[in-house]
This record gives sequence, C-alpha cells and structure tokens, in this order.
Amino acid sequence: MFNVLTTYFLLFSALICNSQNIVLDSVNVPENFKNRYHISKEELTIDDILKVDKKEFSNREIKNVEIGTSYWNIFSFTLNTDVPPKYIEFNFAVTDKITLYVPGKNGEYKNLITGLSYPTQKIVSLQESSKILLEAKDINFSKPFYTHNKPMTVYGLQSINEQGNVITYNEKPLYENSELRKILIDNITFDFQFFLLIGMIMISFVFMFLHYLIMRKVYFLSYALYLFFLIFNYGYRTPFFYNFYSEIHPNLYFYLNQNCQMLANLSYMFFAKQFIDIKQYYPRLNPVYNFAIYLFITFIVIYNIIIITNPFYPYHEDIMKTSVYILSLISLGFVVYMFVKRKLTYTAIIFIGSIMLLIGYILCIVLDNFFILVPLVVIETTLFMSVISYLDLRNFKKALESDKLRQINEFKSKFFSSISHEFRTPLTLISVPIQEKLEDNNLSEKDRSDFEMINRNNKRLLSLVDQLLDLSRIEGGSLSLKVRNGNIYNLLDVIANSFIHLSNKKNISYDIKIPEGEDVEACFDPDVIEKIIVNLLSNAFKYTLNGGSVILKVNSYTNWLNLEIKNTGNGLSKEQLNRIFDRFYQVDENMEGSGIGLTLVKELVGLHKGLIEADSELNKWACFSIKIPISNDVYLKEEILNAELNENKNLQIHLDPSLPIESNKTSSEDAPVLLIVEDNIDLTKILKEAFENSFNVVIANNGQNGVELALEYIPDIIISDIMMPIKDGITLTKELKNNESTSHIPIILLTAKVGEENELTGIETGADDYMYKPFSKKILVAKVKNILESRKKLQRKYSGKSIFKINPINISPIDQEFLNKIETVFNEKLTDPSFNVKELSKYLNPSLRTIERKLKAITGLTPVEFIEFHRLELGAELLKKDSNIRIQEVAYDVGFNSPSYFSERFKEKYGCSPTDYQYKN
Repeated sequence: MFNVLTTYFLLFSALICNSQNIVLDSVNVPENFKNRYHISKEELTIDDILKVDKKEFSNREIKNVEIGTSYWNIFSFTLNTDVPPKYIEFNFAVTDKITLYVPGKNGEYKNLITGLSYPTQKIVSLQESSKILLEAKDINFSKPFYTHNKPMTVYGLQSINEQGNVITYNEKPLYENSELRKILIDNITFDFQFFLLIGMIMISFVFMFLHYLIMRKVYFLSYALYLFFLIFNYGYRTPFFYNFYSEIHPNLYFYLNQNCQMLANLSYMFFAKQFIDIKQYYPRLNPVYNFAIYLFITFIVIYNIIIITNPFYPYHEDIMKTSVYILSLISLGFVVYMFVKRKLTYTAIIFIGSIMLLIGYILCIVLDNFFILVPLVVIETTLFMSVISYLDLRNFKKALESDKLRQINEFKSKFFSSISHEFRTPLTLISVPIQEKLEDNNLSEKDRSDFEMINRNNKRLLSLVDQLLDLSRIEGGSLSLKVRNGNIYNLLDVIANSFIHLSNKKNISYDIKIPEGEDVEACFDPDVIEKIIVNLLSNAFKYTLNGGSVILKVNSYTNWLNLEIKNTGNGLSKEQLNRIFDRFYQVDENMEGSGIGLTLVKELVGLHKGLIEADSELNKWACFSIKIPISNDVYLKEEILNAELNENKNLQIHLDPSLPIESNKTSSEDAPVLLIVEDNIDLTKILKEAFENSFNVVIANNGQNGVELALEYIPDIIISDIMMPIKDGITLTKELKNNESTSHIPIILLTAKVGEENELTGIETGADDYMYKPFSKKILVAKVKNILESRKKLQRKYSGKSIFKINPINISPIDQEFLNKIETVFNEKLTDPSFNVKELSKYLNPSLRTIERKLKAITGLTPVEFIEFHRLELGAELLKKDSNIRIQEVAYDVGFNSPSYFSERFKEKYGCSPTDYQYKN
C-alpha cells in the first residue's frame, strides 16, 4: 500500500471528531481534504497558533467571510512508511496569498507561500497559481500541517469555503519539466492571440452585415462575405471548427480551407468595385476589372474540378499560392491606377487595405506562415471599420443637423407668425385709447408728454412685430411681390427726405444723391422698396456718431436700380461682415435693437430678385450696396399689378427720440446726488421724474458720459443701464469701482438681459444691486433709499469710533487704501495746528470736493469734522495715559489753537469735560 493520509477535522463545539483516513497511492489520484479554521482578527505567528487548543478549530462553513481577517486551517496525515512517496502536491483553491506551514523532521515548521499575489513561476492555468509541490523525505507526518489565508479580493473570499486536494507522486510530475512548460506556455499564448484575432474578425463580420441590413448598400454585404470566408478559412485551425468539420466529413477541412481563401479574395474584388464605384468614376477601367473577376471565377471552377477529381494532385498547393499571389498583384495594380488617376477618399481606403493584404500574402508565401496574414487582416478590417464609422457618424450628424434645422426653422416661422398676430391685438387696444387721449385739447402738458411717449413706443413695438411677421411670411412663401409701374426716384426722394429731421437732431451730415429731373419708369413693389430703404437708413443713423455723415446714392443702369447707403462710424470687421445678415445678430450688443432689420432687408431684396452686399473699413465706414431689377420681363404675371403708384404717399417712419434730457437740481443743496446713465430718452424721463423730488438728479446718455459726470459730481448713488453705446454699464461699473474718487459710490444696474449668468456678471463687476426690465418704479425707489439708509445706519452705529480701528461698512480695497493714506497723513500732520482740509487735499491729490463727498459717504463726517474727530480721539488717549498732564498742554499737543474750544468740543463728544474724563479714566 502507498501512503495513507488522514485529515482530522475539529468541531467548533470543542471536540475532535469525524477523522477521515485517506489512502493515497502512486496513481496520482487527487484526494480532497476539508477545512477546519481558527479565525483571528489579530496578526498571529505560527508559534502563536501552535499554542491554540485544537478544539478551537471548527469545520463548520463560514457564512460571512471578511477581507483582512486571518483564517488558520489545520490538517494531519498518518503516513504508512512501507512505500513512502517521493513528492506530495497541495492544490488549494485559487486565492490571493496562502502560507503552508510544513512540519519538518528537525522539529521546526517550514513556511511556503503561493497565490495570485505571490507568483513563483509562469503558469499554464490559473489553478497553478495556488499549488505547492514538496519533496516528502524531510516532512514529519506525525505533526499537523497549518495554512494561513488572509483574503484580499473575491478570490480570497471564495477560497475559504472551497476544498483543496492533495496528490502524492513517486516521480516528479511531467508538467514540472521546464522545456515542456515553455512549450505549453508558448502554445497557450499563440492560441490566445489567434482566438482573439479570429474573434475580432467575427465581430467585424457582424458589424458589416448589420450595416448592410440597415443601409442596404451592397458593398457592405461583399465585405461581410469577405470576412465570413476568412473566418472559415482560418477557423479550422481551432479545435471548435475542426471538430465541427470532422463530424460532417473527415476531408471537409481540405475543401473548405482552399475554397474559402479563393472566395474571400473574390468577395474583396467585388467589394472594391462597389465601394469605389468603378463604373461611374473609372468607366474605362470597368470592363478590364470585370474581365479579371470573370477570369478568377473561371479559375475557381477549374481548380475545384482538379481537387475533387484528384485530391492528391501534386501541384494544387503551388497553383493555389501562385494564383493568390498573382491576383493580389493584379488587384494592387488596379488600385494604384485608380488612386493615381483620381485621388478619391474611397480609393485611398482601398489602396491602403490592398497594400496591407498584399504584404501579408507575400510574407505568408515566402515564410510559409499563415498566421502572419491574420493580424494584417484585422488591422485592415479595423481601419476600414473606423473609416466607415467615422463616415456614418458624419453623415448622421449632417442628417440630424439638417433635420433639426428644418424643424427649428419651421417652428420659428410658425412661432413668429403666431406671436406677431397675437401682439397686434393688444398693441391696437393700447393705441386706440391713447390716440383719443392725444386728441383731447384739455390734456395737461405732463399727461400729453406721457401719452406721446407711450404712443411712440407702441408704434415702435408694432414696427418690430411687422418685421417679424414679414420674415415669417417670406420664409413661409406667403409674402408675394406686388410690383407696379411708376417713377421710383420720386418714391426714393420722399423716403430719403423723411430722415432730414433726424440728421439735424444728431448733428449728422446727410447727403442725398438722387438724380433730379429724371423720370425713371420702373417696375417695382413700393412697400418692399420702402421697407428696404427705411431699414438701411435707420441702421446707418443708428451707428453714426454725432458729427458723422450718411450718404444715400441712387442711379439706374440697363434695367437695374443701384442704391448705396454709406455711413461713418466704427465700421465692421470681417467676422461681422460674414454674419451681418444673420437673424438676431447684432454688431454691438450694447446698442438697442432686435437684430432682424438687416435679415429682413436681405430677404426682401431676394424677394425682389435683387442682390445686396456689405462692405466696410474697420473704425471708418460701412456701406450697403443693392441692385434691384426694374424691368417687367423679370417678374411673373401674377406679381405685376395694373394699379397706379401713389407718389404722394405719406410715410410713417417711427424713429427713436434722441433729444437730451437736462439734469435737474432740487431746491435743497443738502439733497443727495443721483446720477442716471440711460440712453433711452423715455426711460430716462421716467427715472428722472421718480427721483427729482428727493435727489439732485444728473443725467448721462451713455457710459462714457456717465463716467465723466460721476467724476465731476461724485454722486451719492448711480442708476445705470447695461446696454448703451460707446461704453456699456458693465465697463462703467468697472471703471468707477476701480477709481479711488468714485469706488465708494453704490451702483444699481438695469438690464433687459434676463438670466443668472448676466446678473452674476454685474454683481462680480462690483454693482451693488441688479434689476431686470421691466421693473417696478416703487421697488427701484425703495432700493435706492434702502442702500443709502443702510449706509447711514452703519455710520451712526460706529459714529463714536475711529474708522482706522474698526470697519464700519464693507469697504472695498480701493476705499481701504484711501483711508490708509489718510491715516498715514494723520500720523504725521494731525498734531500740527496749521493742518486743515486743504493740506489733506494736497497729500491725497483728489480735489477738495471729491475728498469731502467721499469721506461723507464712507464715514458720515465732513473733512473738517473728520480731522477734529481724530484730534479729540488723540486727546482722550493722552488724558488716559497721564493723569497729571494739563488740559491746555493736551489741546496744543493734538492740534487745537484754543484750549477752551478743545474743552467745548471734547465735552460735546464725550459728555464730560476733559478734567472729569481724566479723573474717571
């Protein structure tokens, strides 16, 4: 008998029971042994575990195995020494790390470590990672064996309740031979790589076949067949395919292998023909290419007749290799010709793929190694799939964007049409009673002014609605031309002259160049022409600064009307020129406007079968040139009306008022100063009326003017719009908050831009508050009063303390720097009796008025009071320090010329005389 191995399991209840004798012989049959564990949260050594009573080892299944806990296993063997084994092998369940403690004949335990995290050699299988082979001669089988397992991953957790086994050998196992292990590992590596590549080709086949089913493009089917035949060509080298073939017929692999190779090449030829579309792009090459395909099909038929008739035909392998080699060269020749002749993207893809396949075939034949071609096929397939995926993605995005744009355009057109109609009704209901009020002769001057403002803005809204409605009608195809014959110069002259009043208001040079005394009979739509010219002239005057010029030039030549409107100003950049006709695009977002005027102009010019161009020189001028056909032959019969043109048409051109509103001063000189910065005259008027009874109101009509007036008046608070010409409200806020003279002034920003991001921009710039249009006048007035009152409360709260010692309000860094300068001057000059406000102004640089208003805003004290306050503070400190100092001496020391005046002011501030204060402190 061979060795008998017995394992003893100890119950958790404390007693050893169920001992099991395992007889192991040299047949190398594995015998399982059960686990008996001692569980410990502490780190124990083998010496510690030897002291543990064996009753504490349990053979119960551990239900909650934990990572990081130590599991000590114990098992014993009884050895029959008649024929002792030479080797003993322990096969543990795959685990992270397990330590086997083997009792030696020398009385000591030897520890051996194995596991996934403790590799000892390259493995043939994962199970080998947790295997230990030992020589049996030095083992003391009379003592128990121990294992220590501390789980780290799921492998370690699962191994605790899994059984291991032990095998004995008379000779060292064959798999331990180093040369054999190398061969096994090499074979496993090769098989893995080969299976991986075949798997990738299979995935590619599925990808291409699904593309064919979805897109119904035949070249996808051809490429899928090419991959399908390659799979079966190389597949027989795998056990699965070979077993599958052999069950059908022992020689099936012989025929399938060769035919699949040839059919793969044939499918690739069809794919190249269809993918490049040789018939369309290379018509001369097409018949030659077809002939090559037919020739190859004939060869396949003849070759199959040969191998079916005589499978042992001695030259069939050479014929196969030579044919594939020649076919590859011919195919490459075709592709090179096509690529050189016409460099199409599709040809380039086939060219790269064919080069790779030809290299693969040549290497296969020269090196007689089929495996070389497989990676090249995978690379070629991956390249093609990547290109196809990219093209699919690009086409999908184009289709998606096209569909989305179509839907958006349809939605916008319907929305603009619907909203425009919906706006007209309430605007009409506003307009009618206002017109009636304006016809009332008993209307007060203030009420008439208010109603005129409402009427003016109502007409402006109606004009914008009409523009939106015209745009939607043009896009929807419902706005048609109504051309008629008439003298177009007369109409243009009426339109041009209606802007003279506006040019005089803005002090703009306006030059109208329309030929006089010429009767130009033309065919045109007067309403369309009017809208085009009015929009372009309104735009020109809008962007022309005071003192600039606008030129309207008109002439006709060979049945074409040529118009040119040019204005001086900031001009347009190249990017702006490219987008100038886009809907809702505004050259200057700080200028009021809808961004649809020029879009409408372009659509109307196109509707009138004309052309429009924009040109500009940046920071100098901008020019719009229009050419409109004025011959009857250009227009359709249904577009021509027989009605006469009304040349005495009364144009209703609604232009924004631009007369400035003068600043207003209240009767009280002590009233706070409010600066209003707003370019809309009507809104400025409303704001001025809201505050003129409580504030000295100063008006600025743009950001630049606002900065200048702020520096001049040093107002107590500023209300500013954000969107303004020349300089916007954000820039104004930045400049004033970073200027020492004005950094203390609270600023409220008004804007029509709704959104958290816009509000955050304003607040981050330094604005003290932010209000959206339309706003409540009462809320705005309340906010202004609250801001000023909160500052006054803080000033009163800290009125008895030095501003150098406390921070009465949230002082900005610039204001703090201003106060630091004053403190520095006070440290040097405060005790000098000749030091006064004028001297302070010399050291600080700002004007006396600026210092006065800034100090008043921050501290609530005038400069004189501020100097006196700190002299008294200094006097109080001297009285505290020295109880023997004379009052007269203190007065002179802190800068007072009169001790009696010092005593008088000291008593007002501290409620007691200097003498009493000195006695108390």
